[in-house]
Formats: sequence, structure tokens, C-alpha cells
Amino acid sequence: MNNVHQVPSTAWVPRRTGIPRLAAVGPVGSGPPDLPAVLVDRPRVDRRIAEGFARVPVVVVVAGAGTGKTVAAALHARDRPGGATWLTPSDALRAEPATGPRPLLVLDDCELAADDPAVGAALVEFLADPPAGVDVLVLAQRHLGPGIAELVLRGACDVVAPHELRLTAEEASDLLAALRPDPTPDAALLVEHADGWIAGAVLLASLGGVAEPPSPVLVSHVEARIVDPLPLDEQDALLAGALLDRVTREDVVGLLGPRGEPVFHALRARGLPMVGSADDALSYAPLLRSCLREILPRRRSGRLPELRRRFAFHLSMTGRFDDAVDWCVGAGEPRLAVEVLEKGIRALPDPAPAARLVDRWIDLVGEPYLLDGDILTACLLRSLHAQRRFDRGATLIRQLEADGRMDDVVAADPGIVSIVLWTLHSRPREAEQFAMGHRA
Repeated sequence: MNNVHQVPSTAWVPRRTGIPRLAAVGPVGSGPPDLPAVLVDRPRVDRRIAEGFARVPVVVVVAGAGTGKTVAAALHARDRPGGATWLTPSDALRAEPATGPRPLLVLDDCELAADDPAVGAALVEFLADPPAGVDVLVLAQRHLGPGIAELVLRGACDVVAPHELRLTAEEASDLLAALRPDPTPDAALLVEHADGWIAGAVLLASLGGVAEPPSPVLVSHVEARIVDPLPLDEQDALLAGALLDRVTREDVVGLLGPRGEPVFHALRARGLPMVGSADDALSYAPLLRSCLREILPRRRSGRLPELRRRFAFHLSMTGRFDDAVDWCVGAGEPRLAVEVLEKGIRALPDPAPAARLVDRWIDLVGEPYLLDGDILTACLLRSLHAQRRFDRGATLIRQLEADGRMDDVVAADPGIVSIVLWTLHSRPREAEQFAMGHRA
């Protein structure tokens, strides 16, 4: 790679005391970190960076791990006549003068500044007044706070957003041509499944394409690069969506309590690969959801069972009964599904609407589990009546009477009395006995 080993002519020396400086990635004047063996030019990304530098001296690229930020920066630096050097926020820098016109300074791993107010303040101060004649390319896995917005408003900075680094189907075809996997998967399918996440597309192509369950190698990579770096509360919130189509802000509050709101906003601001955000909710690409489903059962720390219960009850108490069942079954806890459904349906002013969902719950949980719950048993009787399955309904009624449970079922759903009488209409003697037994 040409001209990536020179240092900018002016080092970052913040004017305020007590504020950290920059340290080099390796020896002063080093090139970029290790790059993938297979590099595919992405002209549109390079043009986007170049267009930014045509207007301002600072371009910030914000995207998650494995999205190609470093490769894009390296390919952009390759043909710059002034050379480039790579630095990362840390404690000190001693730089030597560089030669050549318009050198490029790449500040990598700048998400570190988001976690340290002093480093963040120093970074913004430096970007507000960068060395004369130097272009500064900032790489970060998440947004760096309001200071960057102020620079954008002042016309001193441009931001390349995560969606601008997503792999396109055309770029995926070029990538497959370079990788030459056997068999060769469909490029458009790779892009759709990984939502344009380059690392995911490469691993999918190299490991046999889209498959369920996903390769353990792929699952481990997602866990190490996307899940593990998050704070524990954000891990819990991310994993909570493994079995759902999306996770709302209210869901995260239901999972974590009052601290859930800031956790949701922090997670949304990270710009994680394969995570979309719209309408106050997070949505997941198919690949991420598949991997999280494999990760979730392994996370059996002491606090996770209680978090599972809390989230399952939240779903049920907000009327999302199907989501609650999916969550519990996916976590391998069918009895929890019965427990949360019982509480959620009892909170309804009328349990009748829940009856139409019973058949699906039986398919997922099993009828014996559902019959453990009194309100669920009443829902099953309502469902059998609606389907005119009177013989099956009568058999269940006799079983409940024999087991001494009918009083409990009626207490849970008094409206079931008329359903039972109608079910037994062709059996007047049994209907009369039931009416006498439950005349109250």
C-alpha cells in the first residue's frame, strides 16, 4: 500500500491542561491495523469520503464493528499523495514532521472518547481546529456526542452514517468473486440476511451460505464483536429481542425497570450492525436474530432467569400474549408461559378475545401445560365451543368435574357457565347437574 506511513506535520497538543492527547496505534508513523486478506474496492464509499474532504477538513465515519470502516479508510489513503498516519485516543503523542501535500490523519477507535468526557472534550477541541493543511478522518463505532453536531452546524465537519457503509448487492458480487466460495451463495440473499454487514456477508459466504441454525463460528463472532462489548444492561436489552420481531422502548423499561429508558436510547445510539431503529423500536436483521437465539440459552447467569421472568410478564401484561409465549418457549420455559398468560388474561376486562389464540399456544406449549391454568382452561372451553367441537368440550368438562377443578375454572371466568351449558345442550341431564352445582 502506497504512502500510508508518514505522520502529519502537526501533532495534537490540546490547549487545555489535564486533557489527554493522542497516542499512535503502533510506532509513530505506523500504517493501518491488520486488514483482511481480501479487499474489495468500494468506489462509492471512497467518493463519499472524498466529497466530504472537498468541503471540510474533518470527516467522521460512524458504523459498528465489521462494517468496513478501516478498510474504507485504508483504500482512501492508498492514493493520497500526502501520505497517512493512524492514531488512536490515549495518553500522549510524540510525532515527527511529515512531508508531502495534504497528509491524512486517521483517528481510529474514537468510540473510546464517548466513554471518557475528558478524551471526548479533547477530541472535539482538536477537530474544531485541526492542523493546517491536514485532512482528519475519524473512525468510530458509535456517535460521539453533541460536540460533533456542533461542528457539523458550523460547517467544520461531515459525518458518514452507518447506512452509507452497508454492503450493496453489486459489492457483494465483487466480494464473492474475490472469495470464490464453493458453492457460491446468492449475493442479494447475503446482503438481505446480514443487512449489508460486511463481516457477516464474508462469514456467510465462507461458511456455506445462509443456514439454520447458523454456523457456531458465525455465532461466536457475533457474540464477541457485537454482544460482549456492550454493558450488561444493553446486552440484556439486545438479547431480549432475539425471539421477537422488534424491541420497543417500553419493552426495555419492562425488562430493566426505570433504568431501561436510558439503556434503550444508549443501545439505539450505538449504530450496531444489523440493528435498525424506527418508530421508537429496534429491529433485527435475520442473521442477528438467528445468532442471538443461539446465544440466549447459554446466558444462564444468576440474574438472567429473573430478567426472563420480568420480560415475559411485561409482554403478557401489555397484551402481547403471542410474543410472551414465543419468548418463554424460545427460552425453554413452557411453564413460565402458562404463568404469565394466566396473569395477563386475568387482567383483561373480558377473557373471551384470548380464546382465539389458544390453538397456537397449544401447538407451541402443549395442551397438558395449558390445562394447568384455570383461565387458560376456560379459554380452551371457549375455543372448543367456537369451533363447535362439543364432544371434546363435554369430555373436558367431565374431566374437570371429576378432578374437582370446575369451581376454580368458573371462579376465574364466570362467563364460562353459559359456554358449558351450551356445550352440554344435547346432554340435558349433565347440563342440569352442572347448573345445580354452580347455581351461585
